[in-house]
Amino acid sequence: MCRKLLQGVADTRGTLSNQQVFQRIMKNVAGRDLAYSGDKEDRREYFHDKEYLLRIVRILASPLQDALIARMWLAAGELDTYGDDIDIGDLFLPYHTKWNNENLTDKAWRRGQAETMRLGIDPVLVWPWRHSRLYEVLALIGENRPYGEWEQDDIGHDLTVVMPVRIGVLGSGGNHSIATGIAMRTGEVKTKNAYDLSVLYPIVHSDGRGVAPEKWST
Repeated sequence: MCRKLLQGVADTRGTLSNQQVFQRIMKNVAGRDLAYSGDKEDRREYFHDKEYLLRIVRILASPLQDALIARMWLAAGELDTYGDDIDIGDLFLPYHTKWNNENLTDKAWRRGQAETMRLGIDPVLVWPWRHSRLYEVLALIGENRPYGEWEQDDIGHDLTVVMPVRIGVLGSGGNHSIATGIAMRTGEVKTKNAYDLSVLYPIVHSDGRGVAPEKWST
């Protein structure tokens, strides 16, 4: 996805296929089983808990988050689109994907449970597209600056959180101001829009190629 987003802006060609990248990541994550065990206490439990895995997710997702913002300084002009570059369906499952006639997107949709994303900590994928707007909020938001401290806009910040990996994907509103919060490493965005992929783990498997078994239909 990073290669797609930066196409035409920077040379991101590599020697590894997407599947090889995926396999390397999974192999290294599995390396936690070689956890350090001290002389006086067994510390393996820390290499298997949720927080440890979330730290790995943050490391892997942060370059994508940063690439979406940094490309504004690499582009020759305004970007043509603001919400079509990346989508939850690109990152996880295409919309309307079914398994035995059951819509998996609907199955994973979590209704009514609030999530809070901490900007600069939890990866939030935004796509600022207008130079002038990004310059404005980067310069003027903050303590002792004309727009004051960063705060969530209840109207504009249309965020969906993908659980349990805690990656946020923003819709069409708030992209420039949230990019500023990410740069400042400050602020929280609250939302009730969430997908919980853990309910799909028993039936979904990935080898990094994105090839679905015969029972899939879209």
